[in-house]
Amino acid sequence: MKESHSYSSVSAKPAVDLRSINIARNTVINIIGIGVPYIVGFFCIPYIIRGLGVDRFGVLTLVWAIVGYFSFVDLGLAKASTKFVAESLGKGELSNIPKYVWTTIFMQCVLGLIGFLIILLTAPLLVDKILNIPPEFTAEVLRTVVIIGFSLPIILVSSSLRGILEASQRFDLINLIKIPISISFYLVPLIGLAFHWQLPGIVTLMVVIRLLSLVAWLIICLRVHPVLLESISFHGPLIKVLLRFGGWVSLSSILFYVTMSIDRFIIGSLLSLKDVSYYSAPLEVVMRIGIIPGSFTMILFAAFSSLEGGNQEERSKMLFVRSIKYILMSIGPVVLILVFYAKPFLRIWLGSEFAHRSTLVIQILAIGFLVSSLSGVPFNLLFGKGRADLAAKLQIVELCLYIPLAFLLIKFWGINGAALAMAVKSVLITVLYFKVSMKIKPIKLQHLLEINLMKSIISIFVLAAILILITYLRLKLYGFILAIIISAIITFFYVLTRKEKQFISRHIFSLFLKTH
Repeated sequence: MKESHSYSSVSAKPAVDLRSINIARNTVINIIGIGVPYIVGFFCIPYIIRGLGVDRFGVLTLVWAIVGYFSFVDLGLAKASTKFVAESLGKGELSNIPKYVWTTIFMQCVLGLIGFLIILLTAPLLVDKILNIPPEFTAEVLRTVVIIGFSLPIILVSSSLRGILEASQRFDLINLIKIPISISFYLVPLIGLAFHWQLPGIVTLMVVIRLLSLVAWLIICLRVHPVLLESISFHGPLIKVLLRFGGWVSLSSILFYVTMSIDRFIIGSLLSLKDVSYYSAPLEVVMRIGIIPGSFTMILFAAFSSLEGGNQEERSKMLFVRSIKYILMSIGPVVLILVFYAKPFLRIWLGSEFAHRSTLVIQILAIGFLVSSLSGVPFNLLFGKGRADLAAKLQIVELCLYIPLAFLLIKFWGINGAALAMAVKSVLITVLYFKVSMKIKPIKLQHLLEINLMKSIISIFVLAAILILITYLRLKLYGFILAIIISAIITFFYVLTRKEKQFISRHIFSLFLKTH
């Protein structure tokens, strides 16, 4: 989509580019946007720990966690703005965009200021009682928490502006800002250490960077959507509309966080802290693999919203089934290779004790993750259809079933039981999401056959059989390389449709010509 787009009040066609090439490009950009900060953090964290010391680094991680919790304070308004801006773009009703955007920004400012006042009033209680900070760090941490509170309006408004770009499928521009911000979380402490700053100085610089990024978000949004300057006003009647959708989104986010973290608390209460470590390390590996499907599914919410706004049912259905296929294609081989090479991987990464205690854990978690990675498709479809309430209600059912199951399996089978409970929960919620979404958007067998979806599933079982043979023959490294080659061959010649093969060949060939 070109930025020089003509923004009349009503456009004859949608102003969002949802072609396959654009979705593929955005997915790659998102993978880079998530992966680059991970790599920077991997190299920077050891130096930060040595420079700050274990205690101050612990406080800094709490600071990072508190910033992450701010996403709950916005009452889902950032997602709501994405939803309604994407719908307006899908309908071609561009004149509706300013009222959604400026109303959301005003509400985020008010929520941010209220949050800042709450943090200001409760900071002593938070530092002394809840966080249990050692006395020698109390004054330093107290100032740090207040500075974080000051940044709350900045963070909330930034999230809404980013949501506008997500609605426009401008993930290139999003990552242009997001990557430096994410990297700064690791580089700023190193800069502070070089100048012998304490935590308040380090966090102040982080807030300044956040403020500069807010200005950048605003400038880019005005450039992509000049229509925003035509009407800067607050629309009171939209408050109820935004909060109705955003409230369910916020509840969904909280339920997701609780569901994904409660297993470690149960392990800690029933087993030991060592068992928490033996479980958390493989879980971290599996979650990191999630950047692949996550980079794709984060595009789907705005895409489904835009197609819903434009009443493009057939395109929406094809996007739904294609998304399932592409996630299986991308994550299936990775998960299978991890399952079959879990023990040597853990031995090299964490040592023989972790390999002995955590191999089965990572294998069970990986299989469960393969299934749950598909849930992002129906989940985002429900959000795109404006039925965030259904997603949240299903998550309540998930949590109510998961907690007793986790207690039972952890008590009788330790951390392996925790992994099994997570896998069973993942399969169950994925089935529920698909069952509900299929009622909202019925998928015909024709849609599945057109894209070779069943072949994608069959190819995973074929690759699993090949990996069993490779393991039996003890080919080790050669088997690992052979598995990757076989997976690529099966995918290209068996799973991809003729149009998809032509699409890949054409763009790889054009990329080759550009580099020569």
